[in-house]
Amino acid sequence: MRRTVMERVEASAQQEQPAGRHGSARVWAPHVALVGIYLLLAWWAGSLFALEEPPLPLVWPATGVGLAFVYRYGYSLLVPLVVVAVAVQLVMGAELAGALLMAAGQAGGAAIGAWLLMRCRFRADFSQLRDVMVFLGVGAGVSAGVSAMAGTLAITGLDTGFPEVLGLCWAADLMGVVLFTPLLLAWPRVLSAGRWRARDGEAAGWVVLAPVLAFGIYGAGLPDVVAMPLSYAVFPVVIATALRHRVHVAAAAVAAAAMVALMCTAAGKGPFAGAGLPYDLLSLHAQLALLALTALVIAAVRQERIAAEARAREHLHALNRAGRLNAAGTLAGSLAHELNQPLCALSSYARAARRQMQQGAPADEVAPTLDRIAEGADRAASIVRRTRSMLAREPAAGGPVDAAAAVREALALLQPEAVRQGVELRLDGPGTRLPPLWMDAVELQQVVINLVQNGIAAAAAEGGEPRVRVALGPADHGAVELVITDTGPGLPPGAVEDLFQPLVSHRDGGTGLGLAITRSIVEGHGGTIVADNAPGAGARFRVCLPCGADPAGPGEAGDGYA
Repeated sequence: MRRTVMERVEASAQQEQPAGRHGSARVWAPHVALVGIYLLLAWWAGSLFALEEPPLPLVWPATGVGLAFVYRYGYSLLVPLVVVAVAVQLVMGAELAGALLMAAGQAGGAAIGAWLLMRCRFRADFSQLRDVMVFLGVGAGVSAGVSAMAGTLAITGLDTGFPEVLGLCWAADLMGVVLFTPLLLAWPRVLSAGRWRARDGEAAGWVVLAPVLAFGIYGAGLPDVVAMPLSYAVFPVVIATALRHRVHVAAAAVAAAAMVALMCTAAGKGPFAGAGLPYDLLSLHAQLALLALTALVIAAVRQERIAAEARAREHLHALNRAGRLNAAGTLAGSLAHELNQPLCALSSYARAARRQMQQGAPADEVAPTLDRIAEGADRAASIVRRTRSMLAREPAAGGPVDAAAAVREALALLQPEAVRQGVELRLDGPGTRLPPLWMDAVELQQVVINLVQNGIAAAAAEGGEPRVRVALGPADHGAVELVITDTGPGLPPGAVEDLFQPLVSHRDGGTGLGLAITRSIVEGHGGTIVADNAPGAGARFRVCLPCGADPAGPGEAGDGYA
């Protein structure tokens, strides 16, 4: 069964309670604090705002003090609450039966209110707007109502003055709950932290400014026509405090300003002191209740906004982590895809060199195979260097590249794979000299390898007379065009739209990275790549790359790979 909030608080307090004399002091500290604060506020309220008929104060903080302590520290605080309540009522002239009834009402209101707050999962830091609504409904409604009912029965019984006295008692308890309970609920956690920060100095300034301003308005003897509108000047100070600080600071500012306003009004000063008790204080009650409600609502909304921003930051961090993981996965897949071909070529040429050596071939026959192995290793190293440069955001190395020579080298690397799968690989080179391409030769070869590898796989899967044809020649505006055509099944309907998207593949076993890398390289050099189905054949890819320098050497035509 889920434990209540108070049960969890008491269990936590028992676990953290130190042994010995310090532990006993911590246990009894809330009891002593309850008695001290109750006596102080009861003296303050009873001496300033007590009526002769009916004999009751117009502000009574006792119920609010009891509610805060019982909710915060548990039901064991009901015992000192009843004892001090009976003592105070006897000192104020009540009969023993009436004092017991009033004390029972205050303790009952505190106990029922604390239980309801815990059942409603109220949080004492007022971190959500619902906490304010729950507090007003339970504290100002239930707790103040129970205490007021008991107090009215003790004062008048059920005579004809019951409704008026009940209204006065409820207003007195209501103000005690609204003005002092939020302060007593929020401050113990702050005091237990025991840390002083620079921001605390600013908070203290706001708390001091509110009562000073209230005294200037209520105690300076201003004419009512001036003091009445100026009485609302406390609102901007409290609003600014609630916007900049947590609820305990705003509650302290409200309580300090309210106490000053109440004392000045009781002394016959200020805009609400013209009608006499109790009507002047009751008029002030309405304004102070709105002031407290404004502070609580703004503080709660501020906390909700801070919590929402924290959740948004956490969500962004989670997205960033997911993005980094996705980027790392894409990069790993890209590296695996690009390194797969040179590593396969290294393996093939290494096996060929071993067979040649086992057959006793002379060194001059084995040397070309070993050269191919060295070229493959250099190619793999260049891919790794290019990836590191990309991650470091270094400009890619570029220079004049003989397109025909680079394409022939790439096809030579693919020739063993084509032979293994029984695919004819043919290069139709230009009959004239081609202008050089200004780019990294490895990137151009990677474009050829990615496209031709796909063509070999497609042609081999289709059967018949599999063939891949690579055509290289000049294009408009001094560009170089590369066309790769295979005899495979061709591109499926609708595949062209997302063909070059990362991690999208339309063939079994594809990674969805080769064509995305190819497009990135081509478009990064200002070129274009398009795909379609060739008439009477399979898929066809057209790559057009702009030239950037004078011709570097003649191209060769008719290179065939059987």
